[in-house]
Amino acid sequence: IAEDSLSGRPFAFHVRYSDDIERGVDEVGALLPPDMRGRRGVSLMALAGDETVAEWLSERVSDDVLRQFDEIRERLQSAYSVGLGSVINMRRLAEIDRLLSGVMTRRQATGNPFLRALSAWSTHPVKGLVVVAAVLYVTLWFVGLLGAGTGVDYLETIAFGRYVNPAAIWVVDHVAPFPHEHVVEESEYTFAVPLTLAHEYAFGTSVASVAGTGYVITGELSAAQTVLRHVHDFIVGPYGLITMALSYGFAIVLPIVFTFFILFSILEDSGYLPRLAVMTNRFFRIMGLNGRAVLPMVLGLGCDTMATMTARILETKKERTITTLLLALGVPCSAQLGVIMAMVASISLVGALWWTGIVTVVMLSVGWLAAKVLPGETGDLVLELPPLRVPQIGNIVIKTVGRIEWYLKEVVPLFILGTAVLFTLDITHSLGAVQRFAAPVVQQWLGLPVQATDAFLLGFLRRDYGAAGLLILQQNGLMNEVQVVVSLVTITLFVPCIANVFMIAKERGIRTAVWMTGFI
Repeated sequence: IAEDSLSGRPFAFHVRYSDDIERGVDEVGALLPPDMRGRRGVSLMALAGDETVAEWLSERVSDDVLRQFDEIRERLQSAYSVGLGSVINMRRLAEIDRLLSGVMTRRQATGNPFLRALSAWSTHPVKGLVVVAAVLYVTLWFVGLLGAGTGVDYLETIAFGRYVNPAAIWVVDHVAPFPHEHVVEESEYTFAVPLTLAHEYAFGTSVASVAGTGYVITGELSAAQTVLRHVHDFIVGPYGLITMALSYGFAIVLPIVFTFFILFSILEDSGYLPRLAVMTNRFFRIMGLNGRAVLPMVLGLGCDTMATMTARILETKKERTITTLLLALGVPCSAQLGVIMAMVASISLVGALWWTGIVTVVMLSVGWLAAKVLPGETGDLVLELPPLRVPQIGNIVIKTVGRIEWYLKEVVPLFILGTAVLFTLDITHSLGAVQRFAAPVVQQWLGLPVQATDAFLLGFLRRDYGAAGLLILQQNGLMNEVQVVVSLVTITLFVPCIANVFMIAKERGIRTAVWMTGFI
């Protein structure tokens, strides 16, 4: 019902569909309860197979009536090559265009001619691929080289290596003293403690050297001194809250996610992301999805847990399930992606192509198989393209600060939890047992150093924390390029973190969450 702008009197407006659909609307309407309001709208929704009205109808009509609805819909569908819902929507859009042509005047768009040209290029079949390649190159440079190179090098080597860790070790040595001697390197700084990040594990002995700390026991320890040693190690030891958890969280991962959040905010505010959906529509069709799925996928580059929840925007249950599976399988979150970019930036182009190719083939294969196995249909891509614009500095700052706040509140505490788990396994001599148990897989099958077990163990808590552990191994020369590529593939196609498993259970059900995790 609308209001006539001249007379002010209300009038009814109906979209006229093809004769067979109109007959179907009448047939469905005749089966609805006689006192039901909005019969035509409900009939059209029922014919289109709209899931939002299915449960509502099941409470108001009998199973026999619902069966007749299905028969009418199947009979009408046989006359069309596309879904009946698409036919109805296209007719509505055509009528909207007809109405607009009578009341709207079109004129040449004004504004920046370069942005108009870039907007056209970004959805062009060929030029659009060039734009996508340029965006990926800028991402690799900005996040992988500037953030993971310059930013991490400064915070890890200077801020934590020269000041934070040495100062913390000096303080803890005096607050919780026990007979020990640090493995001291020549240093011009006040706090003479080891500044390297060499991973030398000697489980069950008195030697420890990792994450900037190393010492040798110089005498017998009493029970009280043993407690003090554990307090020392819990804070500044090989798996210390400061020397490992905060070093990882602030010196290694924070500069990487900071640069990624800036770049993501720029792409988001510029209006490019919907165009990316158009460009990737054909690619996602291979996996039983449409280009709209790129939106939760891109959000997954920020946080898979959040992206799993936003998969609700997809039209069908099949699309939501496939997207959730692919997010959990191989879409790295911002912190994990940043660390991965840092590792990729330091290997050859051949190694980077191997990693990219393997992950792409696995994702495509799993998506294609899931599309074949899971029942249901894929919805059509109907998406509004906002104009491209120069990103607003204020918006970028607000979005980046908000995401950094989320990182500090949600991720850093999990880094601390993961370090505490490793510390507990270490002092109970369980970490060595875990390493020995995983040796056939980590060392013999994957061909990685035994220290990689720690990274994968942490990856169960947070995949980004596991990736950070692998980055440390690479930085210290403990992996050659082949091992780096193997570790990159493994940590990319790793099991989802605990938070994401909980979100999958909430959105898709516990059974689906268990099945997906086991499959991955």
